[in-house]
Amino acid sequence: MESYSGKVVIQQRVLPSYRASLFEEIADRCPNGFSLFVGEPREEEAIKTATSLTSGRLVKADNQHFFRGKYYFCKQKGFVEMLEDFQPDALIIEANPRNISTPSAINWMHAHGKKVSGWGLGAPPINGLFTNFRKNRRQKLYASLDSIVSYSQRGADEYRSMGFPKNKIFVAYNAAAPAPKGSLPKKPIQFNGPPAISPTVMALVFLSICPMKFGAALKVLLPVIINSLPLCN
Repeated sequence: MESYSGKVVIQQRVLPSYRASLFEEIADRCPNGFSLFVGEPREEEAIKTATSLTSGRLVKADNQHFFRGKYYFCKQKGFVEMLEDFQPDALIIEANPRNISTPSAINWMHAHGKKVSGWGLGAPPINGLFTNFRKNRRQKLYASLDSIVSYSQRGADEYRSMGFPKNKIFVAYNAAAPAPKGSLPKKPIQFNGPPAISPTVMALVFLSICPMKFGAALKVLLPVIINSLPLCN
């Protein structure tokens, strides 16, 4: 199987141990460069994390955690420095406004003519203290993305209701479902218009949000990664 020639960075707040093999699969198809940028959770989160990858490069972020609950936010120190060092062709991020380091990373990519895709659960209503500030911050983040992927139609509808362009929203079906017992259902990724970035990025984003049982999805999507057009046409 032909290897993919682009350099990819995927950002995650943390790396649960069950997802390590997923990113190793992706790295195996990116011989010219794959980096995963992750930090550590708070101790009370009790998340068992992976500390290394057998393929690709795991770059440790210095996660700094502030507040809790709906007011929680995280700073991942070293994000832009990692991009400067690695010079990726594409960046895939968690579309989460709680990460205050993301905007600087997006700005760096765009300044270098590169694309950024985000993924998320959707854009549910915001309430409580500082509502307008939090809404504005979320809106600004979404507006800075070249595309966004939801793994449910509901999430896609929420992004659309916020004014995100319909032709830049993608739905990765089956990403939130457990792996099927038999063959994988023939339900393709739904494109709601011409893709803002290449199918390779869409496939990578889909893989980055699969739950614990992602083996069946990998069998279908890895050929998409390998055989699609060059990243970020």
